[in-house]
Amino acid sequence: AVDVGTNANPRLEASFADTPEYAWMQANASQYGFELSFPDGNSQGVDFEPWHWRFVGSEQAQQTFASASGSQAGHNQGSASTPSDPQHRLRQYLARIALGESNRGTKIGPNTKTGAYGEYQFIPSTRDTILERYGLDGWSENKAERDQATVALIQDFGEEVGTDIIGLIEAGNFKAADDLLGKHVYENGQVVRWGQFTSLPGGAEQHHLWNDPAILAQYGPNGDAGQNPLLASINTNSQRCNPALLASNGNIDNSNFQQGTGEALGTLKDPLAGQQYVVTSNFGWRTHPTKGGTSYHAGIDLAWDAGTPFRAADGGEVVVSQWYGDYGNYILVDHGGGLATWYAHNQTNYVKVGDKVSPGQVIGTIGSTGNSTGPHIDFGVVENFSRADVFNSGQPVNPRKYINFPAQRL
Repeated sequence: AVDVGTNANPRLEASFADTPEYAWMQANASQYGFELSFPDGNSQGVDFEPWHWRFVGSEQAQQTFASASGSQAGHNQGSASTPSDPQHRLRQYLARIALGESNRGTKIGPNTKTGAYGEYQFIPSTRDTILERYGLDGWSENKAERDQATVALIQDFGEEVGTDIIGLIEAGNFKAADDLLGKHVYENGQVVRWGQFTSLPGGAEQHHLWNDPAILAQYGPNGDAGQNPLLASINTNSQRCNPALLASNGNIDNSNFQQGTGEALGTLKDPLAGQQYVVTSNFGWRTHPTKGGTSYHAGIDLAWDAGTPFRAADGGEVVVSQWYGDYGNYILVDHGGGLATWYAHNQTNYVKVGDKVSPGQVIGTIGSTGNSTGPHIDFGVVENFSRADVFNSGQPVNPRKYINFPAQRL
């Protein structure tokens, strides 16, 4: 699929339908094998997306989208679903989660300890994040919306851990998805990442349901637990191509940015120098501010007013500028020599990938995007950084090694 916009309408909004470019697409796209993925009133229940076009010009593509392109009645029946169908597998996996989390929606809570509620047991902070980011409510009375919110949560968590979990599910690799979504991750006896759905097979709670091979098979990739027609309206493309996650949605305002030198001085400076900010969380182990439990904080949190500009700690080249899971709007600058710095939860990124910045140049503004308790930047320093793997290479180190920040506010 492709998302189509114009210089005059770059934000992928419904108003694109009023442009001459959209009229041209309507008249000519079919000649090149493309069709509108989500027309107004589509049977999948997805909002009208005049910018989103998919290629159906090959026989394989026509087969893939055949059920989605059919009538409302045919779609709701889910009759085209087979064990090898990615949509079947995704429906199976949602049923798998719902069985363990709420006995298929019969024990919805709320949980007296965590506040988790609903078929998929969203805790309040997770519900708020997905609702704000996608407009989907994990506590909704509407089954299709709950399903879609859960797909969005899985997609976001996959971005956080650097794995396409939806792709694993669609490929039938439920075991790998269970390992990522169901289990707590420990280091030195401490939880460093909490499982999202701990009742999945092998998850943190080791749910007794999965001791029955028949149930495990029924809720596996080739089972029939997901045949409920209410599960038929899942749309993973609306998550993967959601305009809220794209650089063109306005979170990157590169219009007035002037290229810097790209040359580093070799000394990192405070990105909020001159501001009366406070340090609200240091580098290292801490109690997670929104999820609870012990977690490892790889940066330092500098809290100050939303919209306040912050500066590059040194010169270099921008290698990441995007929405990045719980980090929200995120910037990563390569300073050369294996040193890089990141800036997260930003309200606005002023730079895009490939931009050269000078030491101390303004590159964004403070925000509270992603999983955040208030306006701040999460500032991090990475040593032994390599562009071969911008999200996972190198070692985060205490930023106080390079910059004399004030003491943490208690």
